[in-house]
Amino acid sequence: MKEVVVQKIQCKHCEEETLNPLFNQEDTQKLVPFCCNGCRAVYNLLNEKGLSQYYNIKEKAQTKGNGPVELAQDKFSYLNDKDFINDFCLIQENGDISVDFYLEGVHCLACLWLIEKTPEFIPSLRSARLDLGKQVATFVVKKDHSLSEVASEVSKLGYRPHPLKKGGKIEKLKRLEERKTLLKIGVAGACAGNAMLYAVGLYAGADGLFAKYFEYITFLFSLPVLLYSATPFYQGARSALKRRTLSIDVPVAFALWLAFTVSLVHLIQGSGEIYFDSIATLVFLLLLSRYFMKKASQKGLEAGSLGHFFNSGQVLRKDKDSGKFISTHAKYLKAGDIIRVLEQEMIPADGIILEGSGQINSSLLTGESLSQKVKAGDEVFSGTENLVSDLIIKVQKAGEHTRVGEILKEVEKTHSQKAPIVSKADIISKYFVGIVLFLAIATVGYFAFSGDINTGISRALALIIISCPCALGLATPLAMTKSLSKASELGIIIKDETILEKIGHLKNMVIDKTGTLTRGKFSVVKSELSSLVDSNSQKLYASLVYTLERKSKHPLARALCDFIEREYNLLDIEVLDYEEIIGKGVQAQYEGDLYQVRTVNESDRSVKDISTQVGLYKEDKLLWTFSLCDQLRSDAKSSLTKLKAMNVEPLMASGDHHEVVEAMGRELGLSSSKALSELSPEAKAKLIESMDSTIMVGDGANDALALGKADLGIAVQGSVDISLRAADAYLTKAGIAPILNLIILSKETLSLINRNLAFSLAYNAFGAYAAMVGWVSPLWAAFFMPASSLTVLFSTIYGTRTMKRLTNNIQGELQ
Repeated sequence: MKEVVVQKIQCKHCEEETLNPLFNQEDTQKLVPFCCNGCRAVYNLLNEKGLSQYYNIKEKAQTKGNGPVELAQDKFSYLNDKDFINDFCLIQENGDISVDFYLEGVHCLACLWLIEKTPEFIPSLRSARLDLGKQVATFVVKKDHSLSEVASEVSKLGYRPHPLKKGGKIEKLKRLEERKTLLKIGVAGACAGNAMLYAVGLYAGADGLFAKYFEYITFLFSLPVLLYSATPFYQGARSALKRRTLSIDVPVAFALWLAFTVSLVHLIQGSGEIYFDSIATLVFLLLLSRYFMKKASQKGLEAGSLGHFFNSGQVLRKDKDSGKFISTHAKYLKAGDIIRVLEQEMIPADGIILEGSGQINSSLLTGESLSQKVKAGDEVFSGTENLVSDLIIKVQKAGEHTRVGEILKEVEKTHSQKAPIVSKADIISKYFVGIVLFLAIATVGYFAFSGDINTGISRALALIIISCPCALGLATPLAMTKSLSKASELGIIIKDETILEKIGHLKNMVIDKTGTLTRGKFSVVKSELSSLVDSNSQKLYASLVYTLERKSKHPLARALCDFIEREYNLLDIEVLDYEEIIGKGVQAQYEGDLYQVRTVNESDRSVKDISTQVGLYKEDKLLWTFSLCDQLRSDAKSSLTKLKAMNVEPLMASGDHHEVVEAMGRELGLSSSKALSELSPEAKAKLIESMDSTIMVGDGANDALALGKADLGIAVQGSVDISLRAADAYLTKAGIAPILNLIILSKETLSLINRNLAFSLAYNAFGAYAAMVGWVSPLWAAFFMPASSLTVLFSTIYGTRTMKRLTNNIQGELQ
């Protein structure tokens, strides 16, 4: 047997390594390789539209590619439906239509540049804005222009668009709330800045009439802050007291009003210290830190915004009056509808096949990597892909009533039952706040009993001001904000910042196989020619394989065509009596002989390994063997080794066949007990429930329930929509290597939070003692109060440098 050696080459567009690169026909020297037709088409399109600068920006950003492009086959005509526009879009006063799309494949600054350039070459677009963190683009389409045109053009660029519902009243309320918050911050900032200008004069020694004017001016600037900007602290304090608990807002609100009252009394009396400038500054800093924390934690898509776009595509539904199939949105399907599902389309509902036969890819629902044969009378499920030919299906269940819908409902139920993690800062603050209030009251009481209540009030005020939990309130938000920002840089979208507090303590990781540890795409890994084939006939047989397989839509056929097209200069030949036999292969007559491309007989297999072997047969004689495999990702084995070193025990769970999973487990260094196969979605969920301290990593609908049941669910790049919703975090880069960085970030974040809290508590404890014994006055307390916050700030800056160094080390070790 003669063996053809296959080498990996990096794709020009997405930088994914491929065994079977494609080239443009005019590229005779094969200088620009591509991993698939999608990447080749996008590369040519960008050059045609004068947007080749995309690659320069991408290279400067030093961002690795986002995986091969899959060109969408949807025509997107359903986007023009009036019902869809009313449900999903906002119509502006001038008639323009605003629509949001979640874009698959967005990953770097070059993508941002390209998306926001689209109005320059899509005539119907008024504007385009991309939120890179959320991967959500907002397009404003000109009045009387087509939404489907925009979606189609964006899809041609390699970014598959999923329409997202505009939030209507909820979205407007959120925007209104954010405007109110920003207005409060702006008012506090402006008043604090102006109050400090006059306070500087007082600190510098201004006296007489000028001093009195300055004091009254700072008083006036403090009023908007106290009566308007500080209202969130009053609401938080009132809510905490209603629950009979203590929060950081309680002493903040108490300190603000005590400082204001004492300052007002001193202002009227004409003697004593005033703290109006300190009040304004404190409110401004606390509001600003909380706002940044909230924005950082919103980088991921909210669960609610993802739930409805699992069925977000076009479907052809039979009109009862005309009998014709008319395009509509999948969300409008109901039981009893007759639909036509074209080849390469996702099946949008559970139903029974009325007409047609073919093969479906159920990997997103079951985890099996090979396709399944279906025919009239068979049941099919939403979330599976129709591969070969058109199917006419009668809908039995649609939307939330489908099997996928039931999984989604169970996911939502699981999320609602999850107990929220309690922040360490919240726990400490309950005791800290209570102690400070008790000491302040005790100080006033002690001096009142001694007949010197003014000294008691002064020292109690100094105590509250210097030990005000500003630094305690900043300790966690600052660390979390920096860590969330770093996570985004590393390709990790986090929906909830508490993930960083959880993941460092979890000890087991259940990982799906297909698309997670593997690439999810078949490639030819070995090619062996029979001794019956001489060098003169090799080109002819390669052309026969290509001619037979190019009409098939089977994933193995696509992989074979890509390989043959790359390796050989093909002949233009014609065959007779072509036939594709579902579940077996393809065959045709050529010069009187029957040629078949089909699965190799077990007796003909030269090596019993993990690969799927397909052969070219001439009258049942094997001429050529191709070994195809869904290959492991290059970093899969090394990532699992690193996980074990971090005391995280990996376990592979798959819906694929036992032999495939067992062989893959051996290649990854996993024992048979750690490589589980043929698991249904419900079985995966039960597995998770039977384990403690578990992370679940997956990408398919079959993983969604397990993702929701796990202590922490992580969806990897390319995940089906339902998994994105179920997960707590989403990886925008391929493979599981980013999880290593997430674990490092978690541990370093917890360490940083603990250090920040320790600094804050130590500082406040010393400050409280100094205030109670009279070492510091309220004025000096106000001066020293920001010092603890600065300590926390510098500690956070130092800590994030450590995070960067450690994550860079991981990247280097895996390369």
